[in-house]
Amino acid sequence: YNGLRCTHEEVNARDWAAAQATMTLDAETVLDIPLELASVTAFCASLGHKANHLLPNNAKYDVFDHPRFGLIKAIRAVRDIEPGEEVCCDYGYDGSKEDLPCWYDDGRGSQGNGEPSGLSQGWRSVAQSFA
Repeated sequence: YNGLRCTHEEVNARDWAAAQATMTLDAETVLDIPLELASVTAFCASLGHKANHLLPNNAKYDVFDHPRFGLIKAIRAVRDIEPGEEVCCDYGYDGSKEDLPCWYDDGRGSQGNGEPSGLSQGWRSVAQSFA
């Protein structure tokens, strides 16, 4: 996961809708992919911004020292992931319920039943681009 480097203050001043493709790198830095560049057709240098939130997760974000981009976030599997299974990370948001996106509170993903529903639109686009 790579993008523009912003401060937490810059990102926290935004509405959640404008921070959909941001990720904390460390205590000072947030990686941000501007919304107009978040599609895989516009930005494919990394695809970490296409991993969805789900608990229990099958992958997690780790800091990685990329030879070109420096410190970024990489996705690492925490268990075997089956072909066609969606890659899901725990986003690890904290804060009060009213400050978090409405879908995050239960930690069960977009279907609300604890199970991924096949490939999300984001990953479906990625898979199709490599087919």
